[in-house]
Amino acid sequence: MNRPSLHQLPESSGEQGMRERMVELHSANQMLADFAALVAHDIRGALRRVLSFAGLLGVVPSIEGDPHTVAFLRTIVGAARRIQHLVDQTLACRSASAMDVSRARFLKEDPATPSTASERLAELRAIHGELAESASSVAQDLRNPLTQIIGVAGMLATLPVITGNPVCREMAAHVLGGARQMQALIDDYLSFIQTESHSLKRCRVSIESLVQLSRHDLEPLAAGRKVVWQIAPMPEVEGDPAMLRQVILNLLNNALKYTRNCSEARIEIGTETNPHEVVFHVRDNGIGFDSVAAQSLFRRFGRLHSDPGFEGAGVGLMIVRHIIRRHGGRVWAEGEPGRGACFYFTLPVRDGVYGAGPGTGQDEGIGQSRI
Repeated sequence: MNRPSLHQLPESSGEQGMRERMVELHSANQMLADFAALVAHDIRGALRRVLSFAGLLGVVPSIEGDPHTVAFLRTIVGAARRIQHLVDQTLACRSASAMDVSRARFLKEDPATPSTASERLAELRAIHGELAESASSVAQDLRNPLTQIIGVAGMLATLPVITGNPVCREMAAHVLGGARQMQALIDDYLSFIQTESHSLKRCRVSIESLVQLSRHDLEPLAAGRKVVWQIAPMPEVEGDPAMLRQVILNLLNNALKYTRNCSEARIEIGTETNPHEVVFHVRDNGIGFDSVAAQSLFRRFGRLHSDPGFEGAGVGLMIVRHIIRRHGGRVWAEGEPGRGACFYFTLPVRDGVYGAGPGTGQDEGIGQSRI
């Protein structure tokens, strides 16, 4: 059975059903608002990097007299200021305002009558739609000035006045790096919005095929590296192919990212089954993590590592958790610093069919015993 997106849920499904939908909508609104705040914070950090190094380049004596370079830097700074304005005036503010309304509706006393509950549910659904639409609109608005920065910064890095000076080359690289960091943030933002509001469509899915497709998508990350893949046979499941592909893609991307410094990366994808569920795992020999310090993993966009050498907004694992919960499964992870990590997710079995659960999976913690 397909699961509708949150703003497509029926208005009346009984008093208990309405209350459950209210809790779900409030949680979804909280996630959208939290992620907007996170993206706004990280984009501001990347903007400071772009503006700082563009400013330093602008006062280098050999560049001050070069009209082409000065024009490029002015374009970059102007586009960065436009992004700054959008972030400060639109992204975080709209989400905070809508979330304040959502929280006020949710924290009132329990609805006294079904009609009151229905009205409040409709309000929360409208707020959810506003948050999702606003988030998508702002993300798209950010793309134009960001594309301009990336294009101009790329051309800037090829100018002789830059390439001939090691210090200028490094500054130009930081400008381009900051712009690409913002691009990754916006891509993650849009990915989360699409996943959060996507209507689940179930069919038979080959996880092995999704692994191979994801490996192909991630070839640029593995280029020039020695990566040993160990892929065990896996059963077909029932689920949404696009959403499950996103799960596999995010977990493999995570494994490739955190094995970057290994002379030989080993990534294992396997499965075990029991009468109730099929358990998938993605194991790597990367830098691992301290499970005690990683209690926020899968929640509130927590990051495993604050090291700027490992890019990302921390949304990839949150998306994994969200998708698997909608399929009725669980997620958890095990790790040890310097000794790799293993990420698990499950899909339930119903009538002998994997992944046929109703989308009511419960969150699991860190460091559980393996199944």
